[in-house]
Amino acid sequence: MFSLKKFIILSMISLIVAVNSTALAAENNTAKRVALLPVMHLYCHWNHSESEEKALNQLFKREIHIPLNGLLKITEEIPPETSVAAFNKNYHDMKTTNKKADIKDAVKASAEEINADIFILPIAKSCSQETFSLGFDGNVMVSRAIMELFVYDKSTGTVQTYKYHDYYNDTFLLIGTVDSLLKNCANHVLKKANLKQLVTGNN
Repeated sequence: MFSLKKFIILSMISLIVAVNSTALAAENNTAKRVALLPVMHLYCHWNHSESEEKALNQLFKREIHIPLNGLLKITEEIPPETSVAAFNKNYHDMKTTNKKADIKDAVKASAEEINADIFILPIAKSCSQETFSLGFDGNVMVSRAIMELFVYDKSTGTVQTYKYHDYYNDTFLLIGTVDSLLKNCANHVLKKANLKQLVTGNN
């Protein structure tokens, strides 16, 4: 009779073999250098908390997280401060000479400067939140948010842009706040971008 103990032992052996095989394969490949910048704000006017900002950034971090990456070394994370500094400098320099400079050009230039295989820049744009009193009828909240995601892929040398906007105009509820709208926008652009496939090369 096949015991539970034998099943557990065989399962552990299979797992060890699988991990070792994957690790060996990873050693034969160069880790992809991935730059993920924190969400930047452009033309946004609303009071957001540090905790909400952290939660929004976590949505993007989760998409490129690879279990056991410390062992498998599939990706190498470029420090965010390095990526942010490169982008800010390139975008500033481009805007100085051309006020209509395209963010995509700054993304590509920054990725090439820091030798990133994948460069990911999320931008929250034109966010606003206002509450109006209707007297005895309560308050109405009007809020809007746009999320743009710029993704550079060194293998193609191109920058893809993914965009989604959301709008709320109704009774004051947490689901109508800019923070909530941005999370919804982020989920939509992340679904379109499929960063997990891009980073790992798997479907």
